[in-house]
Amino acid sequence: MRTPTPHAVLYDWHSRALRGLAPPVNDSTPMCGWYKRKLVKGGVMVPARIWMHQDICPETGELLSDEVMQCEVNGGYADPEEAWSWICSSPITEQEFRYLTARIEFAARHEPDDPFAAPNRPINLLETPVLF
Repeated sequence: MRTPTPHAVLYDWHSRALRGLAPPVNDSTPMCGWYKRKLVKGGVMVPARIWMHQDICPETGELLSDEVMQCEVNGGYADPEEAWSWICSSPITEQEFRYLTARIEFAARHEPDDPFAAPNRPINLLETPVLF
């Protein structure tokens, strides 16, 4: 029987990183978790995550196919190995990931002048509105 990798094992590196235990980083081995990064110098932080896609039989709990690592950066697909070197130094909680996702979606819909509405552009302090 092919059993799926347990959640605790998949997210062990990430949970240790959040606790400040400074686990070793290998550029070619992405780790499951939630992260943030900038798309451009001077831009806002955007959410990123790496997870393991597991196709599991609901009756037996057995893997139906190989586990496949997936990655998302700012809501779009990214190669986990390529994105890893950009995000590994900035682990965040799942709640912060959800907040950043919602913040960017809100700005895109309702606040077009907000830097979060265009995270792929640097913040221009001469044009960014000041909130009181």
